[in-house]
Amino acid sequence: MTTGDEQAAYHSQYARLALKYGLVPTGVHYLGLLQARSAAAEPSLGASAQATNDRLALAALHVQEGAFRQARGLISELIVGDWKHIGANLLLGLMHDKLGESGLSRKHFAIAKVKRMRDLAIMPPKSSIPKNFRTVAPEFKVEIVDFRTVNTKDQQLSPELSDAMYLEFIDFLLKNEVYNLADMAIGYV
Repeated sequence: MTTGDEQAAYHSQYARLALKYGLVPTGVHYLGLLQARSAAAEPSLGASAQATNDRLALAALHVQEGAFRQARGLISELIVGDWKHIGANLLLGLMHDKLGESGLSRKHFAIAKVKRMRDLAIMPPKSSIPKNFRTVAPEFKVEIVDFRTVNTKDQQLSPELSDAMYLEFIDFLLKNEVYNLADMAIGYV
């Protein structure tokens, strides 16, 4: 009789093998079993690193195959636990780019870049000091801004560090046999 961990390792290896040889439905099935097992074992959304990677790999497969509704459901589970998750935001950016939604794509790429800059201490952490808005008279100015010409905070990330972030994500995709999406992501390097 096999233990749960041995069975999970078997499902993981079989899913990777099936994806390697182009059996995408079989690979998605076994990754779905892994995801269901991790969700049942650990009901918290931010359970473990392996469960997060399995969810992200399954969502990447769904994006590659054009099953955006299933991908969005899996990614939303990750985003609820950590809305600044770099891999989930990069995957959402690729998904929105594939759907032709350039504004949302840019938003999710920017979230990932700002998170990376905060992790590398290039940008200071967000201030948690409470602001007393009753003592300050804010002036609300309305400006029409063309974001195509304005430099934003995410553009402060150097090209080398930005490329490293994308290459880490591409390595993740390649390890999980998601080749077409990795090919799409290489265009951002």
